[in-house]
Amino acid sequence: RASAQAIAKAPAPEELLQDEEEDLQNYKIETMEDIVYFLEKANEMVLAGRAYQMLHFVKIEHKRDTAILEVRPEETAPQDLSQKLAEALRAHSAKHWMVTVSSASGQPTLAEQAAARYEFELNKVKEHPLMREVFQLFPDAEIIDIKGTKK
Repeated sequence: RASAQAIAKAPAPEELLQDEEEDLQNYKIETMEDIVYFLEKANEMVLAGRAYQMLHFVKIEHKRDTAILEVRPEETAPQDLSQKLAEALRAHSAKHWMVTVSSASGQPTLAEQAAARYEFELNKVKEHPLMREVFQLFPDAEIIDIKGTKK
C-alpha cells in the first residue's frame, strides 16, 4: 500500500500535463519520425497517422523562432493536410511553423519505409538455409508474418 508521504510527493495530474506540454514546446523536430512522434505526444492521432501514411519529407529549415517544413503529400491525402499539420505544430510548439507543399519527390513516406524494411526482412528469412529446407519439404508453405526480436 502506498504511504501518505509518497502520495503527497506525487505530482498532480495537471502538473504532469503541464510538464508534457513544456516538453513538447521544446521538442526539436528534424525528421518525419520526429513530426509523427510530436503529433502523437500532442494527442493529434489522426494527423499523426496521416503524416505517417501520406507525407513525403522533403526538407526542414529552422530560423530563430520559425520552422519551415517542406513535404509532398500523396495524391490521396486530404487537400488541407499541410494546413492542419502547420496548425497542430504551431499549437503545441514554441516555434511558428510554415508547411509548404513541394513538387520534389522527397523521402518515401514512413509507411513506405516500414513496408520496405519488412520486405527486406522477409527476403532474408526466405533465403535462410533452414527456410530453404522447409520450402523444399513443404512447397506450399507460406510465411505469414515476421515478428521482430529484441536483443
